[in-house]
Amino acid sequence: MNSLRWSVVVLVFGALAACGGSSGSSTGGFSVLPASASVPAGASQQFSTTGGSGGMLTWSVNGVTGGSAGTGTITGSGLYTAPSVPPTTQPVTITASDGASTASAQATVTYSDKSLNGSFVFHFSELLGGNATNAVGLITADGNGNITGTEDVNGTNGQFSQVAVTGHYSLSANGLGSLTINGGSAGALSMTLNLIFGAEQGILTDASSGAVGAGNLYPQTGQVTAGGDLSGPYTFSFGASQLAPNDNGIGVLNLSSPSITGTNFDENNGGAYTLYSSVTGSYTVGSGNRGNLTLTLGTTSYHYVFYAVSPQQLELMCTDTGCSDTGELDAQSTQAVVSGNYVIMGIGNGTGQTPDAWMATGSVTSTSGTNGSLNLTQFENNNGVYATLTNASTYTLQTNGRGVTDITTPAGARTFVFNIQSVGYWNLLEKSSGFGNISGFASATQSPASIPAGQYVLLTVNQTPASSVAGTTQGILQISASGQVTGQEQVNSGGSLSTLQVSGSITVGTTAGTYSMTLNLGGGLTANYIMAVVAPGELTLLRTDNTNVDAGDLAVQYQTQ
Repeated sequence: MNSLRWSVVVLVFGALAACGGSSGSSTGGFSVLPASASVPAGASQQFSTTGGSGGMLTWSVNGVTGGSAGTGTITGSGLYTAPSVPPTTQPVTITASDGASTASAQATVTYSDKSLNGSFVFHFSELLGGNATNAVGLITADGNGNITGTEDVNGTNGQFSQVAVTGHYSLSANGLGSLTINGGSAGALSMTLNLIFGAEQGILTDASSGAVGAGNLYPQTGQVTAGGDLSGPYTFSFGASQLAPNDNGIGVLNLSSPSITGTNFDENNGGAYTLYSSVTGSYTVGSGNRGNLTLTLGTTSYHYVFYAVSPQQLELMCTDTGCSDTGELDAQSTQAVVSGNYVIMGIGNGTGQTPDAWMATGSVTSTSGTNGSLNLTQFENNNGVYATLTNASTYTLQTNGRGVTDITTPAGARTFVFNIQSVGYWNLLEKSSGFGNISGFASATQSPASIPAGQYVLLTVNQTPASSVAGTTQGILQISASGQVTGQEQVNSGGSLSTLQVSGSITVGTTAGTYSMTLNLGGGLTANYIMAVVAPGELTLLRTDNTNVDAGDLAVQYQTQ
């Protein structure tokens, strides 16, 4: 997956964005008014000047005369129009010059309904009374709160194909909002929506009492046809419901219209591991970037519908009765291990189907084209018991990018299989028969000196071992340059919804590239996490308390200057 790289997804709810900015600057009594302003995306704010020489004014945004599409534009009369998506660094600087003097003001761009505009592929999984319902589709948002589109649904009410949908959405100033998709006889989905990385991706969680759900929303960036758009090697990762993973698989499939072939496809179904030496299948592409795909593993055929985010990324859902698999096909851009620092994250079930989340950080070395070494510090929360371990291991690699490694985790010796998707990114699957199954990813990391200050989305999937209740936590956190944290969380625990105001702090961890975060949840309760840096502004996190198994992602919406 891109950005949030889960085959098992994670989620949360939010607080209002910081509305102000630092005060404006001026020279010689010349100033811009207002000195700071909060401007909704797509809206306008009039700026004016006082004092100065009276010469002709020149207006700029972040040093660019007239502004730009990414930071907003400004007219010769000082009318600033914010972009449809908040800039990645805020606030922006509005500057006026009369030839003799200059002065500036600050504008903070907040989210609005304008921030969701265009075509988006979505997938969503919902648990209700222990039964899973999956949906995948393509919707169009008009920038004014309305959606139309098409979806496919497979769940307790049956299978529904190419259902026309309508609906509505709303976004608050911090990028948190709601999304409702009405599918007629296929039912309605009521979801909480968070935008991350501007509007590059949306995170969905269930907003209806009694159910727990999770999913993603991807902006569509390319079209596919029945011809050569889909060809070559693709990594395939699939799993059962994100909130109760039991059947997971990964493999490399070769697409050559209309045929699919592959070798060494790995599946772990509830602890029963199977390696399929060959995979066959076929696919077709219809209208609306929608298609169908059939895979045969051993003697069993599975049928999927997919919607294309682009020719490089397809979101899939199993359409067979009783099948709860969802998955993703991603064009494979390399089959080689890239040496460097990595973060590895997985979530699933341990021995006896107990909840288990596992994270590691450290170095990966490619000693040859077919093998290498891993030197990792591992962090694991297995059924509510947290432990750490430093471990050195090796891996072997096949020519199609499939690798195998034995790693001793705090819970015991385990074997993982991985498929390389792109430079520095692997799909990961637990291979040890009888242990359970964990699916996840490994990603080459960067290690900045500090976490950039800004507004972040917190996204986790969690389970309380004592009650075996699955849930999600979704939140928006403001992180200051000194590491102070404030924000809000929405918790869905087994379909029971609650909203928490949180505060806390982030400190540098004892392991390179890691940080510790403590959140005060109110009522004397705290949640403690260890976090590993994937890239500036993106971190994985794992709960370290001996209470909840909780793992996910912390992703920046925008940084603050």
